[in-house]
Parts: sequence; C-alpha cells; structure tokens
Amino acid sequence: MKCIRMLVAVLAVSLLGMAGGGARAAGLDKAAADAVVQRYVAVQNSEGKADEESIKASQTEVADLNGDGKEEIVLWTTLFGPTYWNNSVTVFADDGHGYAPEATVSGLGQVQKISIRDDLILVKTQVLGPHDSICCPTVDKVISLRWQGARLVDTHGARDGARSSQRPQGAKAPKSAAPAPENISPPALTQHGVANVWQLRPVAGHAPVATVAGPGVVQSVSLMCDGGTPVIAVAVKARPPAGAVNLGLDFGGAVVNLPLQRATAGATLLLGDLSRSELPRLLASHSSGVARLRINGGLQGNLPLSGVRPTSQAALASCYRY
Repeated sequence: MKCIRMLVAVLAVSLLGMAGGGARAAGLDKAAADAVVQRYVAVQNSEGKADEESIKASQTEVADLNGDGKEEIVLWTTLFGPTYWNNSVTVFADDGHGYAPEATVSGLGQVQKISIRDDLILVKTQVLGPHDSICCPTVDKVISLRWQGARLVDTHGARDGARSSQRPQGAKAPKSAAPAPENISPPALTQHGVANVWQLRPVAGHAPVATVAGPGVVQSVSLMCDGGTPVIAVAVKARPPAGAVNLGLDFGGAVVNLPLQRATAGATLLLGDLSRSELPRLLASHSSGVARLRINGGLQGNLPLSGVRPTSQAALASCYRY
C-alpha cells in the first residue's frame, strides 16, 4: 500500500532534508540572518507546542527583493503537526527596528529548494497530478513568487491549494495547505492537537480526510481514499514492536478486526485496507457514542464516534461502496 506522507509529519521528515543556503547579497551577514530565523522559529514552536506543532527552518536566502538597497530574508519553513504538514515561504524585511516577517505564502506542495533570481523567489517543488495518490506528488513545478509588501504574489497566477497571508509579528504559521473546511460537527476540545470529534481536513486535488484523536497509544485515526483504495491510517505515539499489528473496534457487540501494516519500516503510521471491511458501514451507522479500541488485543480506550457519519462518508465517497 502506498505511504500517506502528506498526513503524518514523521514521514515527511524523510523527504524534506535541510537545504543549503544559496548566494547572498552583501550587507547582511549569515550570523545576523540566522539569528532572525532562529528567533522566529523559537516563537512559532513555543506557540505551537500545545497543539504538538513544530516548524523547521529548511532553507534561508538573503537578497534585495525590491531594489531599495536593503536585503530581505527569505525563509522556507516546514510545519509539522500530528496528522499534517505544510511548506511555507516567508519574507522578513527591516522595518527600522530590526527584521520582522512581512508576508507568507503556504500550500506550496512538496518543496525541494528555493532560489532567488533577480527580484523573484523561485520555489522548486512537486505537486499532485490528476492520477497521483495523496502521498506521492510526481509533477515537477517551479513556482515564481514576487514580494509586494504584505503579499507574496504568484507571477503565473493562482495555484490550487496555495494561499498567501498577511500575519502580524509573532502570529502562528498557517496550519494546513488549504483553507479550513466548514465545520460539519460541533466545536470540539482537542487531544494532542487533533479534534476529539470527527472532522474533515481538506487535501488539495483530492478527497478530504476524516480524522479524530485516538485513545491510549493511538495519536489519531484517519480515513481517506488513496489511489482509489479506502484506507484507515492509525498514527501511534511510539514505534510499535516488530510483528503483525491488529486493530480491533468494538461497537457494543459488533466487533471489527483489521490487520494493519507499517507505512515504512519503523514508522509510527499504520495503514489498513478497507476495501473488504465492514468498518466504514459500521462507522456510518453511528452519529454519537464510542467504540472500544484495541491494538493487538490490548485495550487502549474509547474512540469517539461523534461526527463520524458525515465525515467518514465524505472522505470515502469516491472509493468505498456503502
């Protein structure tokens, strides 16, 4: 089964190595630029700690983007959350009191590197093609961005899934690569940064993903279509022991057992094929309550079912016959 890197940050780490800095304009030394970036990353990570979010500075460039004789800092960051990741580019400018973030654009696909040419920021990335599964974009693309004050403008027009945003100093980076979906279930408390009622998360170019916080060792449970296959993705908090992994769900008499396999060797993401499983039908028959969740027979606790009917049906509509 294909991996689902777009959903779980721990797998995205393997794809997004630290890129080296490119040519730098004179006037702002590397140490000063690095200090600005480190302070920004520290603030973002402090604010995201409660939601188990963190960002990584993937690449920094320095250049005069508007010809005023002052260098700007261009930063590519990768945000990691419990069940999502996102790439952003942010421009920092000297406002007379030091460097501060002026403009950010996110939803750039699977970024590989950034570079500066004249006054343009070039983002080398891969985006999802019409037949790609969620995990594995294959279409090479170079996105050309021009900094215009509080905005980063795509010189080739709008891109699916991308958004530009103006944020005040210290504001948190955007969480997902697409706008937040409309709430189809009541406002929820969160557990480990994931809602404890079922919610839909958008994925640019693909069907949305239904997700909920899990009990015990389970970080989250998600449902999605991957290349036409209905899939359940179970993110666990620690690497599971070697050997078979079985997911058990007890709906008060109706019990479903499903074998899971690791997305990659040693991964904390476990995947199950729902093509021949009754689990989606059982989930769609509930609108509240809980199901008792077990991993390899060990009881982990209650999996919430609030909101599961509409979200699971929306997530699996294109790949599962109810």
